[in-house]
Amino acid sequence: MKNTKKGFSFVELSISVLILAILASAAFPVIKVSNRKTKEMELRAVLREVRSAIDKYYDKNRKYPKDLEELLKKDASGIRYLRRIPIDPLTGERKWFTISSTDDNDDFIRLFSDKQDVYDIRSLSKAKSLKGVPYNEW
Repeated sequence: MKNTKKGFSFVELSISVLILAILASAAFPVIKVSNRKTKEMELRAVLREVRSAIDKYYDKNRKYPKDLEELLKKDASGIRYLRRIPIDPLTGERKWFTISSTDDNDDFIRLFSDKQDVYDIRSLSKAKSLKGVPYNEW
């Protein structure tokens, strides 16, 4: 009588699991980098949106807004520059470091802003981008 059992042996199953584990371990760094690239693209888009709103506000009013909330209010002509303050994709919060038009220079800005108005914004994240530049310097 012939022994014709169908199925996998323990060795075949072990080798299959080992191959899957190697492939999965190679995929994790790729996924991690992909997620960071996505967050960086989101941050660029948000910065562009808010900076554009600040520029439009300045063009219309010949002054910078006192704070980001001022961009949410309708002005005399009924224009609202932002619908809401966007979430920083890196911190997950609606908080931003604001730079005033009266701040002296970049070295000083990193430490302190006089908060007279909002000339620019930056992320509060101190992490570094894939290119090595801290996100709070973008």
